[in-house]
Amino acid sequence: MSAGMPISADRALRALSEMDRLRLAEQVFIEAGIHSLLPQIHPSAATLPEAEASALAHVGLKPTAKTRANAAKSRARYATTYLDLFNNADTSMELAAKLGLDPSRIRQRIREQSLLSIELNGERRVPRFQFQGKVEVPGLSKVLSATSMLSPVAFAMWFLSPTPDLEIEPDAVPVSPREWLLRTGDVAAVLALAESL
Repeated sequence: MSAGMPISADRALRALSEMDRLRLAEQVFIEAGIHSLLPQIHPSAATLPEAEASALAHVGLKPTAKTRANAAKSRARYATTYLDLFNNADTSMELAAKLGLDPSRIRQRIREQSLLSIELNGERRVPRFQFQGKVEVPGLSKVLSATSMLSPVAFAMWFLSPTPDLEIEPDAVPVSPREWLLRTGDVAAVLALAESL
């Protein structure tokens, strides 16, 4: 590459280490004033109320540099995962065009929470993992209803992660709830798993 040729943002980001990308993502969110993505259980200010800190210290649990670093890394991972979901999602208009529906139907499903959506800077999108091509994952609306207490990131991580509680025969290979629904259509097994969340 010649000295005068600009480097693309994607290429520059790929050159960074994972930790540097996580730090950059968290800093971008903080500087943009976007704090709603970060779970309230992991506030940016790494301080606990005095009574809680005292109670934890009393049983030998004190914050250390390592626990603070782990908390910062977790916040950054959450933000990065949220951005990944957002970048792999469609607007109501895009999804409606793909499915041959009116955009108002997509917005209605979002309001009913029978489709998971995420929002960033006032733009709402529907993550694509809820579909296999143009077909909705079987039983999705029932699963979303049963897991409504989860954040979009927590739902995506649970829904897309293989679990030994769902195994496809004959090899007994663990699959994710999404893969299970696509292969078997057995919503009851996924709903039973959701009850343990």
